[in-house]
Amino acid sequence: MRIETSHGTAVFAMHVLSPAPSITRIAATYPVGPGDELTLIGQNFYEVQRIYFTDEYDPDAPAEGQGTATRATIIEITDYQISEDFTELTFKAPSNVIGEGYIVIECYTSTTYIEFLSNGPAPVITSISSNMPIPGSEVTIMGQNFIDVSNININGEIDVPAEAIKVSAAFDEITFTMPQAPSQSGHISVTAIGGTSESEFVFYPLENLIVDFDGIGSYSWGDFNRPVVADGSAAPFVSSGICYALIGQASAYNYWWGQIVNNAQWVSTDVIPGSTPISDIELQFECYVGKDYNGAVLQFAMCNDFGYSCTGYKPVSAFTGKTEIGQWMQCSIPLSSIVADDTYQNLLNHGDTHFGVYMTNPSENPNDIELYFDNFRLVKK
Repeated sequence: MRIETSHGTAVFAMHVLSPAPSITRIAATYPVGPGDELTLIGQNFYEVQRIYFTDEYDPDAPAEGQGTATRATIIEITDYQISEDFTELTFKAPSNVIGEGYIVIECYTSTTYIEFLSNGPAPVITSISSNMPIPGSEVTIMGQNFIDVSNININGEIDVPAEAIKVSAAFDEITFTMPQAPSQSGHISVTAIGGTSESEFVFYPLENLIVDFDGIGSYSWGDFNRPVVADGSAAPFVSSGICYALIGQASAYNYWWGQIVNNAQWVSTDVIPGSTPISDIELQFECYVGKDYNGAVLQFAMCNDFGYSCTGYKPVSAFTGKTEIGQWMQCSIPLSSIVADDTYQNLLNHGDTHFGVYMTNPSENPNDIELYFDNFRLVKK
């Protein structure tokens, strides 16, 4: 920095720091051998000072305020290319590439690193489009390192083979068609080149169902609704046994149009402890929007408490945040927006099994409604 005045000039040496670098994944063809190309995907690969492989790395070890390799094995990379937007760094594996360890990038601002396995990193599951997808509907798993996926296992009882699985070019997304419903709750696992990883979330939480129209809870009464068992010829095309539909035209300024009123079978306190705060619980359900609409809204009420209920709701996917037309999607609503109780036990203390879904149309235009619902459940976040 240079400042010039009538009385002289002052110069101050300075360096504008770039944002800290980060690595999200390695793009490569596994197994990686000498001369094979690797691309580190991330961001802020500015002012790179050094790149190296090491067999062990401690990010908290003091080395001018940065992490450092803790063993003698350090293999430096001197020939590399950085993309114009500084999000990709590409180089070739050295002749003495290690079998497992870390790749470290030291930039002027700070240091970042990622685990490296020459035979391929273990897959990682981070999220799923629905934890209770309707059989026959498409399921998407998000994560990392979905490389050479050979199998998806559902709750230890159903296998989805490789030929039925689609993997994104970035190896971070898997899609498949849900073959059938498992008979028990469990976890979904993915087997890829780097091994097998299991989801942390429970898949098909059957113990959490409160209404499924097939024996858990029961339909009570309502207007403009009917039970549906999909046969593939018309919406919703696939279903998990019986689902319930709201179908018809909601006239303008109609504050009492269609309802699906049910007797819920509340989740056992062995599954959701009574002391669980209501703020830690969600109402989840599967919904199929056959036609888009604008104006009509849903209300969810429990225990006949209409003074405190969820109002003004239009179904959106918990996965994409959008109203997905023409496909089943998981919707999630905080239970705290439906009931005023502070704990799950206090909800149970009402001794009331009422659970209702109500549709009104406060808008000035008629709305053509075609909605399908199934598998209402209460799940801890």
